[in-house]
Parts: sequence; structure tokens; C-alpha cells
Amino acid sequence: MIAIMAAFFIPHAAASLCVALFNVSRKNELRLVAISLLVTCIIFLFMPTATSLFSISMMHAVIGLTIGLVLPLLLSQVASLPDPRLKTSVMGFYQSVYAIGIFIGPYLAGFAAEHFGISHVFTLAAGISLLALTITGWSIYKDNQQRFSKEYTAQKTS
Repeated sequence: MIAIMAAFFIPHAAASLCVALFNVSRKNELRLVAISLLVTCIIFLFMPTATSLFSISMMHAVIGLTIGLVLPLLLSQVASLPDPRLKTSVMGFYQSVYAIGIFIGPYLAGFAAEHFGISHVFTLAAGISLLALTITGWSIYKDNQQRFSKEYTAQKTS
């Protein structure tokens, strides 16, 4: 268990530190979140095929790395809100949703394991990652739409 936890948390912490040290643009933040969620989804789908401590640890390391990128990037998205009055409310909402996930996640995983088998815990996690990827893709689409609209308006007026 220590090897698996270390395999997850060391890359997780390293990724979070790297995100803190490097300045990433909003456009690239969303792309990095999307790539991380896609990789996470794929690794979760392949997790039931892992048969050795080494393969399980490597998959946990990749998941730790990708989630270590996603969480601080999402938090920076919240912190970059233009209206300072909303920042604390949105940060509180973010933490509440995060806490709900910490509480409900193991419950849903246990339910999936009991009713469908342990391998479907990873299918559930992959589905949640895919849902998050869909939301991120929609955000990227909306960002691009707004940017092109602003560029078009600026060209039209000049």
C-alpha cells in the first residue's frame, strides 16, 4: 500500500509544484486540463488490466501526475475571476464540491464494487473523468467562441 500511495502522491505533489512555479496562460491551462483528463480517463480504463505491483504503481503515478495538474489549474481558473466580490463565494463553492467528492467518491466506488465488481470502480472513475473532459471541452469551445467574437468585432470597428 505504501508503494502505491507513494507512486500516486509523489507525482501529484511534483505536478502541483510545477504548476505553481510556471505561468500558464488561460488558453493553455484549459488545454492542459483537457489533456490530463483524457490521459486520466484512459489510465482508469486500463487499470483493471494491471497485474503486478509495478504496473499498478505506474498507473497510479500517471493518475497522480494528471490529477496533480488538474486540481491547481482549476483552482487558478477560479482565482482569475474578474469580479473580486465573487471570488470568495466561488472558492467556497469549489471547496464544497471538492469535499462532496471526497465524501461521495468512496461511497460510489463501494457501491460499484459491490454490485458490478471491482473493475467497474475504474470504469466509473473513467466515466467521471470523461464527464469532466466534456465540460472542459465545452469551456474551451466557449472561450474560443468569445475570443473570435472579440477579434471579429475589433476588426469590424477598425
